[in-house]
This record gives sequence, structure tokens and C-alpha cells, in this order.
Amino acid sequence: MPNSKDTENILNIESALLGLVFVSKKIDEKLSQIFVFLDKSYFSNEKNQTMFGIFKSFYDENIKEFDYDFVDQYIEKKSFSKIIDHDYLDDLLNKAGYVNLLNTYLSSIIENNRKKKLKDTLESTLKVIKNSDSNNLIENIREDLFKIEDKKLASDFLKGSDVAEKVITDTFNNKKEIKGLKTGFSKLDEITTGFQNGDLIIIAARPSVGKTAFALNLALNIMMLSNKTVAFFSLEMPAEHLIKRMLASISNINNYKFKEPDRLTKEDKEKILLAYEKFKTKQLFIDDSGSIKLDEIIWKSKRLKNKNNLDLIIIDYMQLIPLDSRNHGNRQQEVSKISRSLKQLARELDVPIIALSQLNRRVEERESKKPMMSDLRESGSIEQDADIIGFLYREDYYNKNKEETHQEKHLTELNIAKHRNGSIGTIEFLFDSSTGKFTTFKNEDN
Repeated sequence: MPNSKDTENILNIESALLGLVFVSKKIDEKLSQIFVFLDKSYFSNEKNQTMFGIFKSFYDENIKEFDYDFVDQYIEKKSFSKIIDHDYLDDLLNKAGYVNLLNTYLSSIIENNRKKKLKDTLESTLKVIKNSDSNNLIENIREDLFKIEDKKLASDFLKGSDVAEKVITDTFNNKKEIKGLKTGFSKLDEITTGFQNGDLIIIAARPSVGKTAFALNLALNIMMLSNKTVAFFSLEMPAEHLIKRMLASISNINNYKFKEPDRLTKEDKEKILLAYEKFKTKQLFIDDSGSIKLDEIIWKSKRLKNKNNLDLIIIDYMQLIPLDSRNHGNRQQEVSKISRSLKQLARELDVPIIALSQLNRRVEERESKKPMMSDLRESGSIEQDADIIGFLYREDYYNKNKEETHQEKHLTELNIAKHRNGSIGTIEFLFDSSTGKFTTFKNEDN
């Protein structure tokens, strides 16, 4: 609950903002952002709301200049004199703020409004909590919280010539540089120049080809080599299974031994403990809720970003995110919303998001089984929103009768089929199914 000092402080800030407009006697380009980012509801009392409405009318009607007498006459004409009197106008002039503090005033008023909306949400929840189902209540609270806008003040246009100068400098002064998150695979980094902040990266394959294993390899490499913080949303596999697979990869111990610990030798245990020592200092956050909804992913990601220096989000996998009942069973519409929202989240949090995706069964019906864009389930929106799309492909997956199917190491291709800001190409890996580890073919990485 705000105390009297807080209330007085925000009223002074509102007076400083409105007084600034009043003494300026015109609404120039800088002051105009007040009427872009605020409305009457942002102000604390009827007088300030009315005064804002008057200045907003000037802005809307393109009134170039106004003085005290003009404002006074406007108040009389619009019958606001019962609310706005001369003492109030004189007080605004005395409390007028400074134009160089405009963004400070705006930020304070916007923040106060957010807290007010949050308080209203909590109070309305408390009124109905006794007679409401907890699941519905939580869902409603979450929806209300997302309606509280995170308004950001306008930034100036970037001048094209300034951007061009930076491009020329970067281009001429640097060789091809890995500017994003290093994946630990040099050929992949060469194509992507690392995973870039704000990018949505789709890794797609048929079931059992190795999507999760590849995502775990990327997470491990990025954590271990660059000491980055990773959030892993697992909708299919419990956290313990993921950690077992990671420890198997680090220690090069057959992951089946984790299921049958009596098979572990003394040497195996020493390797696992050494892997644990390397792993335990790294920042990995796993959500294995299983049926986690899109808005929960967004909310938890934002909360984690605020509490930790989040560098990468991985979602395994997109099609397991539950259908929103408001879309009435339209899965294509829902996947469009998911891909669009994940792209927006990547940009807002300024991190790459890797989303795994299932391929549809049509690929099985073709003579060539190599994936293509149309094999993405509900592919249109995913293809449009993604910055990078990579397809994992294993020849032996479709030749199940061949002897090499029983081998532990599988030749696997990652085909970068779309790269919005760079080149495309195919990288060959060896996938060791016993340890879940990917290495670049001919052992050029790791």
C-alpha cells in the first residue's frame, strides 16, 4: 500500500509534468511523447486527469501555441471550471518541471500506474478467492498480469549514415567473427557467426533422430565453454533424465549405465564425479512441468531474466505446448501464436531462443526423406517467424534393416535451410547414441 509520502511524491511528479507543458506554451516534438505514452488513467486525481485531457485536446487539435488566458478561456468554454480553478493553474506554474527531466517524469508515472494496476488485480482476486477454483484463479491472475503493459519510452530514429559507417567499420576492420553465442561446433559457428540475441532458432526432425540430444549438446557447450546461463523448458522429459544425459555426455559414460548403476565400474564413478564437479558450477535452469502453457513460458523467462543473467532459452518442443482453448482447437492458429510470441520474447529479452520442432509424417511418403520447409508441422508461421531453421537428418533412421542401425555412432546431418541474416549449408556430425554426444564428422570439433 502506498503511504502518504509516496502519494505526495507522485502528485508532485504529475504536477511537474503538467506544469512543464503549461509553461512551455506549446507542445513541441519532445513534449508530444507525453500524449503517446500516457492517458488520463495514469494520473492520480480528477484535477490532474482533467488538465491532462485539456492538453491532450490541444495536441489532437494541433493547437500550436497557448498561454494562460487561452487555457483559462478553454476551461470556461468546456465547463471545466468546477474542477480546474485559478489556484490550481497557479500551482502548476509554480511546480513546473524541467524538460531535461521529462523521461524521468514519464518513467515514474508509468511505473506508478503499473503498481496501481497490480494492486487492483490483487485486490479483485482477494474478493473472489474463497469461491473460485484455484486453477482458474491462477490463470485469470496471469492473464491480468500480462495485460499490464510494459511501456517503454520512445528512442530516436537511427540515422542511416551513422549505421552505414558502423557497417563499413565492422566489415573492413574485422574478419569473419563469432559475435553471438558460440555453439562449440566450429562449422555451425562459421555459418551462423554464433547464435544471435533476439533470434528464434528452429531445430526440427522426425522423432528419435536426436533433437533433444542435440539441444542438450548445445546447452552444455554454451554453458561449459562460454559460462553462459541457459533456461531449458522440457515438455517431454523429466529434469533428472536430462541431467543424466548431460553427465553421460561430459563423462563419456554409456547413459544406460545410469539406469543400471550396478554396471558402473570404479573408473566410471570417478569420471561421473569429475563431470559433476565441472557441471555443478554452471547456470542451468530446467522447467519440466510437461504441460506448461505459452504464457507461463513467457512469464518464467522474464522472471529468470530479471533474477539472473539469462543468455539462452531452449524449448523441447513446440508442438507439446498445450492448445489455448480460446483458439477453439485450431492448432495451426495456435502454432502461429507460439512462434510469433517466441520471436517477440527473444527480441524483448535480447537472447536467442532455440525451439525444437516435430516434422510431419509427409516426409515418410517421399522417395527422398531429407526434410524440407513444408515438412514442418503448421510450417507457414514457423518459417516466417524463425531467423534460423535447421533440419536434423539420419540416413540410417530410414534404413532400419541395415546392419549399421545397430551401431552406436550415427552419421547425422544438420541442414541450415533458412538463415535470415547469413549463409546456409549442411554440417555433418557423428552422433554417439550411447553417450548422447554430437561431434563434427572427422572429429574437427570437441
